[in-house]
Amino acid sequence: MAADLSVLKDQFLLCRDAMHAWGETKYSFEERNRVVLRVRRCGRCEAWQAVRILRSSGEYLGRTTIQYPEGYRLVGQGRVPKPDIRAEAIRRVYVDMVKRRKLVPEEEEAPRRKAVLAR
Repeated sequence: MAADLSVLKDQFLLCRDAMHAWGETKYSFEERNRVVLRVRRCGRCEAWQAVRILRSSGEYLGRTTIQYPEGYRLVGQGRVPKPDIRAEAIRRVYVDMVKRRKLVPEEEEAPRRKAVLAR
């Protein structure tokens, strides 16, 4: 059974398709263990990622932990194949383009198109 991707917010779908946009990053140091804790936040979906890193070599200690915002996970639907995610993203872009064209009468669209092409 295919996952219902229509329930995902656009930013969640984009992070699943194009990966997270990690931005805000904070570091803390555990001198006793010579370990760095790096925590960073995605600027789109606001997920948080935490990882412990060995200061001397830069190697990860253990697994990276990601805390997802409410609604990001598709509970009970299993792992979603990447082609399904891309197809949903393309479907949304296509639907958005079609809706915009219907909102703008053709006679208003032509001068805009000429102005864009003239640049």
